[in-house]
Amino acid sequence: LGQVERNQNASPQAEDHLRKAVTLDGRLTNAWVNLAGYHVARKELPKAEGALKQGLVANPGNLLLQYELAKFYDATGRSRDATPIYRAILASSPNNVQALSSYALNLAEGNDLTAAKKHAEKAYRIDNRNPMAQDTYGWILTLSDETKKGLPLLAEAARTLPDDPSVMYHLGAALLKSGKTEEGKQYIQRSLVLGLPENLRNLIGVGYARKFGK
Repeated sequence: LGQVERNQNASPQAEDHLRKAVTLDGRLTNAWVNLAGYHVARKELPKAEGALKQGLVANPGNLLLQYELAKFYDATGRSRDATPIYRAILASSPNNVQALSSYALNLAEGNDLTAAKKHAEKAYRIDNRNPMAQDTYGWILTLSDETKKGLPLLAEAARTLPDDPSVMYHLGAALLKSGKTEEGKQYIQRSLVLGLPENLRNLIGVGYARKFGK
């Protein structure tokens, strides 16, 4: 959930403080994001969605809030709701690496690997040292049966983001596909411990073999 994920460890008093902050000044976009994170941590997903939407009412077209809402939809299994938001972001900010990468993953989830690869590759070309771009491009390459090319990118992203559950999952799945079963399982297990988002957790439920060809 993007920045929302990074703000889940708030104290029980956080909601009151954040509500007061956005009531006094609705332009405090980070406060809206933190409020959504507070509710996500407590599995109050409708309230988290509501906070992001209220933030957008107060800040129409704000890229941060749009992005966080799209990521929220992706992570909670509502990728179709996320798609038009990513398109809106990229219409106004076509070289936004985060949005390009997240949209690529969104497209891949919808099985449009051609378009996904186009956007992931663009993000990687813009900033090939960005771990999110590395992870996304490596993952799309893996899904496109170019695991040998994608695996080094996934490994590099994992070195930079060892506590990101999605990055751990992508590397684990790629290792499984390349035949490194035990190492792959370790990364998959780590991704679960770190709190893998629902959309990726569901993929584990359908089985590695069916999804990744091994």
